[in-house]
Amino acid sequence: MATPIGGRSYLFARPPVLRGWAAVGSKRGGEGPLGGEFDAIEPDSTFGQKSWERAESFLHHKVLELAVAKAGLSYADLRASDKEVTFTITNTGSVPGAEIAQVYVSRKGGVVF
Repeated sequence: MATPIGGRSYLFARPPVLRGWAAVGSKRGGEGPLGGEFDAIEPDSTFGQKSWERAESFLHHKVLELAVAKAGLSYADLRASDKEVTFTITNTGSVPGAEIAQVYVSRKGGVVF
């Protein structure tokens, strides 16, 4: 459990741990000095999409899939409405733990809610 310290800070009994992260870049990013750090390189800087907004959405989906897989997790039943987002997250790895999921969503039309 976390103990509040001040107005916006918390002290955790056990420090949080990042279980999975991912980086996806375009061909140009892959050719740069950090190119070897990407988990995936897409050959097209628009990721095959017709607009930057769609490319950014594709990029977020790709990063999510890679990070979840690297953490030994899986997700399913992703649903979104005007009022809420629900999904099921499953620890598929060999280490038990408490998972915290952080989700950013937008509608197909690009309106963030």
